[in-house]
Formats: sequence, structure tokens, C-alpha cells
Amino acid sequence: PYLFTLRWLDKTAATTTTNGISVLGLAVEELRNLNRRPSEIWVVENETALYMLPEIKNGLAIWSRGKALSLLTDIPFFTQANLYYWGDLDEDGFAMLNDFRGLYPQVESRFMDMACKISTHL
Repeated sequence: PYLFTLRWLDKTAATTTTNGISVLGLAVEELRNLNRRPSEIWVVENETALYMLPEIKNGLAIWSRGKALSLLTDIPFFTQANLYYWGDLDEDGFAMLNDFRGLYPQVESRFMDMACKISTHL
């Protein structure tokens, strides 16, 4: 099965859920069966972004590797958490955001606006 790289953004969640392991790989089936229900989930297109996110209470980050987003279907706690997507500022990044919103309409984009694009080119 395809493994998604996950990073607990909360050290307490890592301790109580995965025995202190903060970065791990899980298949979608295992992700669906997680005992802990994060209140904030960040899905990121790039691995660098996975490690740039700060500590967030009861937060979880998932590296989608971009086009693997379509595999993240029917994950119950995704509908109950604040769900964010951080992708590239290019046509593919926005297409993936659109596809992800097809699965989870409540997803909000982060760092994918004109202000971010301008600041990255300075």
C-alpha cells in the first residue's frame, strides 16, 4: 500500500498515540483507523512544508506528495477537523487544491495567495 508521511505537530499527541514517534508512514487504511482525532490537519504537497509547520496543539500534518491526494478518501476525522491544504503556487498546485475540495469541501488553502507569491519573488 501507499504510505503517507505524517508528522504530529503536538508532542503530547505523538507520545500518547504513537509512543513518542512524531514522524511516521501510514497507509490510508491505518489513517482511517487512528485512535486520536486531530482537531487541525494540514495536508501539504511538499516534504519541506511538512517540517516547516510549527507545533500546533492536537495538530497533524500529512505529506501528500501532491497527486496522492486522491487516495485520502473517506477519512472520518477529516470532516470533523479544521482542514488546510498547502500546495505549490502553480497550475498543478491549484488543480490539486480543487480536487481535494471535491473530497472535502471545507478545506481551506494556506500560503497559496498573491501575497505569498509576491513575497517569494523578492
